[in-house]
Amino acid sequence: PPQAAPDAEHSTGPGATPTAALAAERAPSPVGGGDLLHRLSAIPGLEPLRGLPYAGRDPVRYAGFLQRFVASAREDAGHCRTALATRDWTAARRALHSTKGSAAFAGATAVRAQAAALEARVQAGTTLAEVAAALDALDDEIERLATAVGAAAAPAAGAPDDEPPTGPSPTLAAAELDALLGRLETLLDQGDTTAAAVLDGARAALGGVLGGDLARLARLVDDFEYEAARDLVRSARVAAQARASGTRGA
Repeated sequence: PPQAAPDAEHSTGPGATPTAALAAERAPSPVGGGDLLHRLSAIPGLEPLRGLPYAGRDPVRYAGFLQRFVASAREDAGHCRTALATRDWTAARRALHSTKGSAAFAGATAVRAQAAALEARVQAGTTLAEVAAALDALDDEIERLATAVGAAAAPAAGAPDDEPPTGPSPTLAAAELDALLGRLETLLDQGDTTAAAVLDGARAALGGVLGGDLARLARLVDDFEYEAARDLVRSARVAAQARASGTRGA
């Protein structure tokens, strides 16, 4: 979204856990789309089991999430390139950090690794020529992933992406849910448009937590009302943490 999955940088609460790695270990069988999942799993630098929990464990929905992630990563790379042209190192790091975090949630391990390495180069003050070359490599990796995901998802074209999945909403473990809500809260607080892709990919998982507020949150994000959306997510996160604490204390 990567090297390891969403890690402590995405979970700000005490006792943060590398949640996607745990999700991959515990993940039940996906709800459908076995052939699609097999094709996605064959893509080098992509680990679907890390991203599936955040797409309701639905391979078709996950493929749509990946395509939105690619679009967001392209946009971030463009922002980074613009920032480098004006020597705005802070903006460049911000764009790369956004790609790195989103790639972790998407299971795009190769893109995350490239973004993390480039972020470190910028932080270290590497020469502009070296940074530009590394950004070209990141662009190439994003396009390679885009092509591979497009080819894998092509047979599933026409599958409903915006319809809610059938059956009960998938349930995330408390640490996974906290990491997801924490990531959303951070993105919204920063005014990062990546929040829309993260929210869209996690709608199924968040349905049982937000209930009717999920539609309101989606409208707020679509309207770029990020402050109100952040407050809604923050309230949901606090409530979820209280429930988890009560469960542990029972």
